[in-house]
Amino acid sequence: MTFVETTRLHHHGRIDLGCHPAVWRRERLQSGLREIPIGGDAAVESVLLMNSGFHNDPADQLIVATAMLAGMRLATTDRRIIAWAQQTRLVPVVEPRIETEG
Repeated sequence: MTFVETTRLHHHGRIDLGCHPAVWRRERLQSGLREIPIGGDAAVESVLLMNSGFHNDPADQLIVATAMLAGMRLATTDRRIIAWAQQTRLVPVVEPRIETEG
């Protein structure tokens, strides 16, 4: 889901990846980023997040539920996710470093 959202943001000009999204994805994976498949457990858990006050964005729900089930920290700049995570402490979040050339 994060690659979908990143590509969508790039496509609409909200972010500039500096290269084709497929190249950007491949570079992230080669540098050690772990890609986690979304399964049925994450689909169920994602909807149940709303019981703890999580907002009604299905993509965000899937991303957070997948991180929770995998026991991973979630790197995000999404203020709604960060605020929810700080309040509930159900998933650890870190704000990613944004690397720019120059």
